[in-house]
Amino acid sequence: MALMFIIPSLSTMARADDGDEYEEEVVEDDFSDEKSQISDLNDKYAQLQKEQQEISSKITQVKNEKEKQIAVKQQIDSQINNTIAQIDVLNDRIELLEDQISKKEDEMDQKQKEINANFELFKKRVRALCSTKKATTLGLILGADSFSQFLTRTEATTRISQYDTDMIQMLTEQKNELESIKKEIEQDKSSVQEDRNAQASKKEELTGQMVDAQNKIQDISEMEKEFLANKDALTKQMQQVQAEIAKIYAEINKTSMNTKYTGGKMGWPAPSLGQITCPYGWRFGGSDFHTGIDISGAGAYGATIVAANAGTVKVANTAFTPGYGYGKYIIIDHGGGIQTLYGHCSALNVTVGQVVAKGQPIAQVGSTGWSTGPHVHFEIRQNGNSVNPLGGGWLEEG
Repeated sequence: MALMFIIPSLSTMARADDGDEYEEEVVEDDFSDEKSQISDLNDKYAQLQKEQQEISSKITQVKNEKEKQIAVKQQIDSQINNTIAQIDVLNDRIELLEDQISKKEDEMDQKQKEINANFELFKKRVRALCSTKKATTLGLILGADSFSQFLTRTEATTRISQYDTDMIQMLTEQKNELESIKKEIEQDKSSVQEDRNAQASKKEELTGQMVDAQNKIQDISEMEKEFLANKDALTKQMQQVQAEIAKIYAEINKTSMNTKYTGGKMGWPAPSLGQITCPYGWRFGGSDFHTGIDISGAGAYGATIVAANAGTVKVANTAFTPGYGYGKYIIIDHGGGIQTLYGHCSALNVTVGQVVAKGQPIAQVGSTGWSTGPHVHFEIRQNGNSVNPLGGGWLEEG
């Protein structure tokens, strides 16, 4: 019976080896990118947690209750925005991990196919050896008819032996790699579950913070008490704020007159809110002139603010000093020297230069700047002068 040799050519083995190395390189590059992104998100999340602790520390360090309430009011937006940022980071990390799991599962399937194919080849080798009971490696070599045949058979048997050894080693390595991938997948799935649990906890924390913020809404009489208690300082501060905002409006109006007013009445800037907590005009016994209207109501914090009319965003201010001015605010130019301002926001959804449509969401209600609680300060300016939004037919009837 003739002895069957199942020997891959050297060139085939070389190509197979090159292919394996190339595949490993590609997979490693993909996972290294994702691991780097996850590492960056881990650092970002850790930094946000540190900032949250610092915010809480500032509140607890305040000695008396009055100062504590002011600190809470000033820090509440920072707390909420920080929590929202943490939720976003967790969501990004979950998406990355789930994508990584999917890729690893694909790799695991491919690795299993390779093991199955190589194992089938190995079984053929074993069957071939078992079918040649009378043949031995020594007999094959010594039975050569010539020295040339002796050398050829010696090389062949050496290659067969090496191939078998390599095949066993490769199957062992592939099995170990498969087990390693399975372990990584389980670890990633565990990390996803941990992040989902943390995300759920953060959402509960956010809900509590928003309820806490809503409970801190104070009426105009409380704002008046605060103003009168610090009248000189606050009067000077408000004059400074109005001087700053007047310069901004003057700059906008240099080009605003080049376009026509979009026309028509304006829409209500906070669709889910309807309570006017502070009207337009003189307040605090004639000590301060309110240039717009304050809109609030149940569930105010985080409520959507929309553009009252179509126009171009001229200011999208996110830098603010707690207890000072409009906080985070937006100014939209509607052409013809007419602008609208949306103040004390918790977050802005638009950028400078962006063209917005009437009713388009642009921000969320907050309590940034000089504010006693969550609300949106809405004002209309015509040629730099404030007008009563509720008078003169500016707003659509509700």
